Amino acid sequence: MAEMWKTTRSILVEALRDFLRSWRRLVAADVAWKAVAFALLTPGTILLLRIHLSRHSDDVIADAEIARTLLTTVPGILSLLVGVAVLSAITGLELTALMAVGFAGADGKRLGARQALFFALSNAPASSA
Repeated sequence: MAEMWKTTRSILVEALRDFLRSWRRLVAADVAWKAVAFALLTPGTILLLRIHLSRHSDDVIADAEIARTLLTTVPGILSLLVGVAVLSAITGLELTALMAVGFAGADGKRLGARQALFFALSNAPASSA
């Protein structure tokens, strides 16, 4: 039992050391991907709302009308599915970039946020095959 705690403690100490070595690059990569997600998802959301508003004569629509359109019409369901697919892809690429920064830090190397973004994007087609 004492050996298990010693092993666990050494793993946690090494993980904390790796994290402290690369936390700035992890934060920078995370913020960069949040900006990418914002840049991709905001125009799509605004476009969907404008399409929905163009179908109604009122200038204002209620939340219930938006939900009814998204959940009961074919274009609404398709837009939800596309939104979920885009969000899942962005999240997967973000995790790839963060893992690249983390693994580089564990190996004693420095991988910047920009390099991590390019790594994630360049390896995305290879990982989907």
